[in-house]
Amino acid sequence: MKKTIYRRMAAATLAMAALTAQAGAFDLKGLFGGSGSGEDNKLGDIIGNIVGNVIADKDVDPSQLEGNWKYTGPAVDFASDNALQNIGGAAAGATIEKKLEPYYQKAGLTNLEFTADKEGNFTMKMKHGTLTGTIEKGEAGFLVFNFKAFDKIKIGKISARATLAIDTLNLTFDVSGLIKVMKTVSQIAGNSTFSTMVQLLESYDGLYAGFKMKRN
Repeated sequence: MKKTIYRRMAAATLAMAALTAQAGAFDLKGLFGGSGSGEDNKLGDIIGNIVGNVIADKDVDPSQLEGNWKYTGPAVDFASDNALQNIGGAAAGATIEKKLEPYYQKAGLTNLEFTADKEGNFTMKMKHGTLTGTIEKGEAGFLVFNFKAFDKIKIGKISARATLAIDTLNLTFDVSGLIKVMKTVSQIAGNSTFSTMVQLLESYDGLYAGFKMKRN
């Protein structure tokens, strides 16, 4: 176990070193927009994403999600376990997360709470509705969420990614599945606040998007 953690930390260090070496080869301002202190903040987000992606446990079993979790921000995942590919992914991911943030706020997702038990049953409470269902182990590095809206409307199975580091959880879903969930909640609740967020998510086909959370 310790050897695995050390290997992940070493990979994170190499990834950060590679990012630093690359910094002079491309225009950070052109890639992320802005300058000055804002640029520093975005670079910090990128490095944080790289470290988190490398050292976190990505092959999570449903039982490991047991507990109560509260939303802290948007999360995206490119479903890649390659540390060097994650450099580019972390850069793009930090930018997309910033774009998603105001849409999540408008949709009332900032008060999201996620609860799971060791058998893989879950509840996801949002401002405009509650989702329930079960979690199954999928292919290596993936989970499968079987969603129901308002405990009665079956939405179906959706591929998910979970990265777990101590008391921090990044839970992301295949974006087409996440759109389906949000559209269903919006229709049943008679609330249109999800529409602009759905439009943005539709432009990120192939991405995994979801939520960063901390354990209560």
